[in-house]
Amino acid sequence: MQALLLAAEKFGTPLYAYEEERLAASLAWWKRCMHGFDAHYALKANANPVLLDAIRRGGFMADAVSPLEVEQALRAGFPAAAITFTAHAPSQDDLALVHARGVEITVDSVQALDRLAAVAPGARVGLRLNLGVGAGHHNHVVTGGRGVKFGIPRAELADAIAAVSNHGLELAGLHQHIGSGILEAQSFLAGADALLEIAAPLARSLSFIDFGGGFGIPYRPEEQALDLQQLGEALRARVAAWRSAFGGSAIMRLQPGRILVASAGTLLTRVIEVKRADGVSFVATDTGAHHLVRPMLYGAWHAVENLSRPQAPQMPVTLTGQLCESGDVLAVDRMLALPLAGDVLAIRDAGAYGYSMASTYNLRPRPAEVLLSDRGAELIRPRESPSSVLA
Repeated sequence: MQALLLAAEKFGTPLYAYEEERLAASLAWWKRCMHGFDAHYALKANANPVLLDAIRRGGFMADAVSPLEVEQALRAGFPAAAITFTAHAPSQDDLALVHARGVEITVDSVQALDRLAAVAPGARVGLRLNLGVGAGHHNHVVTGGRGVKFGIPRAELADAIAAVSNHGLELAGLHQHIGSGILEAQSFLAGADALLEIAAPLARSLSFIDFGGGFGIPYRPEEQALDLQQLGEALRARVAAWRSAFGGSAIMRLQPGRILVASAGTLLTRVIEVKRADGVSFVATDTGAHHLVRPMLYGAWHAVENLSRPQAPQMPVTLTGQLCESGDVLAVDRMLALPLAGDVLAIRDAGAYGYSMASTYNLRPRPAEVLLSDRGAELIRPRESPSSVLA
């Protein structure tokens, strides 16, 4: 807590602060529980280069969903062979850029195969499937099942494989991703079962099978953490049985993102004013949905602490940001140690889909980012300048 307060004083607020020790613990726990699977970290969760360097040194590979994410991974030291590209609806230019960098590409439509063949004849390609299994903490993050834009439907797999052959491409593997923020193993295992079933006839020709990501963390006090150890054991048992029945040497992959970085990150913000209206105590801060959009977009819940005066009496407050948007609310009717103007608040578990989804809406700059370690607080991304916002 003291380190966070010192960082806020030194670098100002709003500020994203990442705790190196927590990140290292998450990486180690994943390795302990999910051994036997190649882990491709999903850059979309948080692509800060200093964090990427730590993740790479921790033995992880990378998954990118845009050409610039590919470039960021390469700059962070990931070799091209350790990067996968699994974008939705990549343009022909996207595909040409990524292929030129030597990165393996997975597509999720037959039309994308047409575009890939035009710029990369003979390329190896993976197919992302939608096998009817979807899950997630909000409808906006469910990426499998009915009514979602992602993946090749089961009924079109044969056509997709034929298109791979007709274009002179090489089928490298099969992939799926059912959703994000998953806290119970059964949904993920149901998706894995469906993917292994459909992959069986191709077992001896596939180089990889990618079960995707979506591993959640418990944001709310009443939520139970995903039993990662149990999930790892169940997945390994399924893979072992599948290999015994169908053979082949396909590498088994997973794509962790949130579960590695979320709990390491805290958004620090300073209280501007406390206002009573219609019986509600509105606590206005110097951040908002432009820095952490999850509460407005998903109704997401983040723990909030008053770092300046943690022992103050608790009171229910509604925490708001500076945007000219009624939806710019970070917490509703939340018990919080009585905040006063100038207090520093900590919005917890903000390391995933925090800065990476931030914007300059209302022409407000994005915050700085710092790494907290036994060496102190280190600036790892400067605060966005007004001149860059106005450029």
